[in-house]
Amino acid sequence: MVADLNKVTQTWQEHDPQFEVQVAPSFGLTSVDEEMTVSTDDQVFWWLNKGTKSRAAWMTHNFKPKTRFMWLGSQQGEGGVLKDKNGHKVLTRSKKLPGIKARNWDEALMEKYRNTPSFSTGLFNSLVNFFLGILGKG
Repeated sequence: MVADLNKVTQTWQEHDPQFEVQVAPSFGLTSVDEEMTVSTDDQVFWWLNKGTKSRAAWMTHNFKPKTRFMWLGSQQGEGGVLKDKNGHKVLTRSKKLPGIKARNWDEALMEKYRNTPSFSTGLFNSLVNFFLGILGKG
């Protein structure tokens, strides 16, 4: 799973999200499974995964994202955040710009591993904890 997330972020140049995996036993009434939580404290990763209602950064006219909806990978993008002549990001506080479209990588991971026999039911169900870890609530 971490390898899948590393594919998503492999083309990112301004920061390098790190993912942490925690495995713990999960005790049910009739069985013991393993529960896995994958987390990161990278805010940009969170914004891209869940999307935002609005954003403050202006993008260049040729902007093309490196990632897309439900795809556990990345590609070369174009453009990016518009910068002024001093290299500072151009932000707006007065106008709400369209938000970031959600990529839903958490759902893509659950879909990918849903029917994988090597993963126990407890492990699959614990993928829900993925973004609780991002929020620091896992």
